[in-house]
Amino acid sequence: MKAIIILNILLIVFPISSMAESNFDAKKNCEAIIKYKSESSNDDFSLSSSLASFFKRDLHIKNIKTESNKKYSVDKEGLKNYIFLYAPFKNKKNISRDVEEFNKVSNELKQLEKNLRVLSRSDSIKECKENFKAHPVDEDHYNNLYNKLERNKVAIDAIGNESTIDNILLLEKRKRIKNNWIISFQTELNDLFNILNSPDTGSVILVSHASSRGELFDSKGKAIPVELFKNISPSIHTLSIFSCFGKKVFTHYKLKNLFSDIDSSYNKREINYVELTFKQDKTPIHLFISFLKNIDRKIHQKLRKYRTSRKRPIFSPELCDIQVLTGNYGADYIVLLNNYFIANPTPHKTHYEFPCSYLKENNTIRVFKGFGASYSNDDFYININSPLKEKYFYDESGIFKGAYIEF
Repeated sequence: MKAIIILNILLIVFPISSMAESNFDAKKNCEAIIKYKSESSNDDFSLSSSLASFFKRDLHIKNIKTESNKKYSVDKEGLKNYIFLYAPFKNKKNISRDVEEFNKVSNELKQLEKNLRVLSRSDSIKECKENFKAHPVDEDHYNNLYNKLERNKVAIDAIGNESTIDNILLLEKRKRIKNNWIISFQTELNDLFNILNSPDTGSVILVSHASSRGELFDSKGKAIPVELFKNISPSIHTLSIFSCFGKKVFTHYKLKNLFSDIDSSYNKREINYVELTFKQDKTPIHLFISFLKNIDRKIHQKLRKYRTSRKRPIFSPELCDIQVLTGNYGADYIVLLNNYFIANPTPHKTHYEFPCSYLKENNTIRVFKGFGASYSNDDFYININSPLKEKYFYDESGIFKGAYIEF
């Protein structure tokens, strides 16, 4: 993962490429190198140190504290903390192939970086051209390789996920983390929903890709619906999101009023996300460690001050159950009850629990296509006793498109 970071910065500061062909234009590339060097404020030109400082000063954790309706109490000793990562749901053999290709390209880019270091020590274009034959770096070729790396999303996710886990374990071994964290190696919508509504969840960190519109994605590449965040357990005091486009994520999911609109066990609750100012707001995964240490420290300080109140009841939600039947392995369905997320059905599961508080005197269930694979003409059915209105929608070829149920 370290090589990705270096190269990522390289492209920002100095968009130069590399070799793999033999007839590169030495004059053109050396002119670019010397121009960058002359514009550098550091006379003793050091690519690694200047780029490292560039990343370090641009990490900013945005913290939003919200006043909340403190209706419940909570056993702080029983609270659990979760980290949802983003390992891709894909055949391990295919992942290995993607990682092998990624490493091949990454190794070539590492060699180009070494060449660039040699050429950047040149004091003139003439000296650079003399060194170029033994240490070629071509802009177009470098950028093509770099773009090839960025397109290999599966390998990036797999490598980043593994690197993140290793770093968390290292922090725990060195006792640099004060709280215990439960790691979910993949983000799956039903699991995330259950944890967000569990009465013993204290804090959640979600590590995810995000679109420029602010949509977050699970490990299957499905966009996480806004409705999933409409309600969370009163026991949760901190929700943190580590992704690109942090400010847009915050706006898209309407997180500003998330904690203030629902009952809580705390006077104040916190939402954290990352704000960056470089590389079109793309967040490098290696910065997660700093993010985690910051969140971990704040949680420890918060719980040290928290006092359990005997006057308020412990939150103990009543759960209801819904039966959803589908045999489709490829389709992506989102099931909403009164505009609350309750299920992302899979063939492996038929019953889904949700807070009974979602139910009203008159209820509506809507089923619509998510952002994954297309629907098939496989049967889809929700078991509701004596519905007032029940409609399943199919196209002309019999492909299921959605459902609407009143009861």
